[in-house]
Amino acid sequence: MRVSKYLSMWLAWRAPALAPRTRDCYAATIRLHIDPAIGHKQLHKLQPRHVAAIIDQLVSDGHERTAQLVYAILHSALRDASRDTSRDGNVMRHAAITANPIDMVPRPCHLSRHYRHLDQADIPRYLDAVAADRLALAWLLALLCGLRRGEICGLQWPDVDLAAMVLHIHAQRVTVAHGGTIDTAPKSAAGRRDVPIPAALLPMLAIAQRPDGYVVTNSRGDPYTPSGLDHAHRAMIQRANLPPITPHGLRHTMATLAVCNGVHIRVLQSILGHASYQITADTYAHVYASASASAVDRVAESVLHSSQGSQIDPWAPDS
Repeated sequence: MRVSKYLSMWLAWRAPALAPRTRDCYAATIRLHIDPAIGHKQLHKLQPRHVAAIIDQLVSDGHERTAQLVYAILHSALRDASRDTSRDGNVMRHAAITANPIDMVPRPCHLSRHYRHLDQADIPRYLDAVAADRLALAWLLALLCGLRRGEICGLQWPDVDLAAMVLHIHAQRVTVAHGGTIDTAPKSAAGRRDVPIPAALLPMLAIAQRPDGYVVTNSRGDPYTPSGLDHAHRAMIQRANLPPITPHGLRHTMATLAVCNGVHIRVLQSILGHASYQITADTYAHVYASASASAVDRVAESVLHSSQGSQIDPWAPDS
């Protein structure tokens, strides 16, 4: 059996357990990056060097994220091929191999992405521009609550609890193959969460509140797609002559300011809906390092200030 045929069967077998966006992403990665390189090879003849060649080429071309995705897909697919996956005559049993060749291939290094965020000096100008925009609520949900694009698009009024000051996040809008858009559950359990509503956002939500329907809609009352939200935001910042930033950059701004204001990384993980502590720690490690340095400076200034007027000289050698 050729690798391309096996991966097609494997994806169909795994599809029911995958989120629609994940399934489409896997299919595109197999079609664009895996099949052209090793799809013609016989599965039982696949060697670690064949897989390593794909990974190395992607990394050398600067596509580290794609290299990680190729590795993850092949690791899962070849793991299934190397063990008994028969299910009442399922064709997967015919694809068995004795060992997983990817076990001998190093996993591509994870490189944290540092998204552009608003500088403190840009925020007043940004808020002035937002105040005049009909989608102000969408931008403030990203900037003040740290919501993702799909979560903003998928948020409905029954999930907005003004009395408890909480947003119940349990759905997101995603664009799937052939351009369709659907509401689906978050990718991980951590994505289903309650996000506190800041007091400053309550009046705007109270004015806009409806019994049902989507919170953020276009002029026809239809919900936005994530790419539509990107386009609307890009147009807004261009009109206001602001530095380029995406809605995801607003989420990153919120998280960066949270770190700088002493929010614990575990709390930030919960607010952002990251699947693991490590994701949050890796993404904001540089911000935490800067915040820690500032905190130490403040402590030192406080200690030295308190010593003024004392007979003890903190810099004097021991007598």
